Amino acid sequence: MSSFIFKYRCYQATEKVFSSPRQFVRVSGLGGCCSPRLGQRRSIMAWPRLCLPALLLPSLLLLLLLQGRRADGQVVLPGRCPSIPSKKDFDPDKFLGAWNEIERYFVSYEHLAGICWVENYLFEADRGYYTRLDWTDRLLGHVNSIENALTFDEKEPGRLSYVVEQPNIPFLRGQYQILETDYTHYALAWQCKDLPLGVAHTEILWLLSKMQIPTAVTIQQAKEVATSLGLDTSLLIRQDRTRCINNHQ
Repeated sequence: MSSFIFKYRCYQATEKVFSSPRQFVRVSGLGGCCSPRLGQRRSIMAWPRLCLPALLLPSLLLLLLLQGRRADGQVVLPGRCPSIPSKKDFDPDKFLGAWNEIERYFVSYEHLAGICWVENYLFEADRGYYTRLDWTDRLLGHVNSIENALTFDEKEPGRLSYVVEQPNIPFLRGQYQILETDYTHYALAWQCKDLPLGVAHTEILWLLSKMQIPTAVTIQQAKEVATSLGLDTSLLIRQDRTRCINNHQ
């Protein structure tokens, strides 16, 4: 890409040539403020009138959104979340077991935390349904876990709500959907959140399997289902599970 000029304001209007939008974001902070003397970023709250790339910011954000770029550690797409139904007549009991993460959209916290992600769907009479999310620390090789309490929507059982229980962090909660599954070979889990003003939304799609390394036919079948639901399978990233065999028994 050829170099281009971005104008932004700090203490006074300055002009600088950048080789890419990413370099501009890294230097300017997209709404933060660069001191012309030290090149240090300052909070937009501290300098509300001096640090506003008023015309550039909307255009750059729109460009990133339309291209499906990753922002805030997730895939960001334009508009509000699409309305996609969960799997019809979803059966929580048949879904119990260990589901391995085979492919997924980019998620920064998963990438940084570790590898070999496994979502264990469990049930205990005195506790109800819950999940234990296991992963292997990327540096030390230790297996870590988080447990989430689950609640299934009465009218749409494939729509799940979760609350982090262990460690006890009740304000960490959310929802996601099981869009489709054959209960053994594959499952499509999907989470979508609208951003403020409804101009964009974040999406995460997980392709899961009870097999450590499912066949190419299984993966293709799952992707065809995802495509039929209007989801972009080109954003899926294959996870290396060759080192995960028997790690989470």
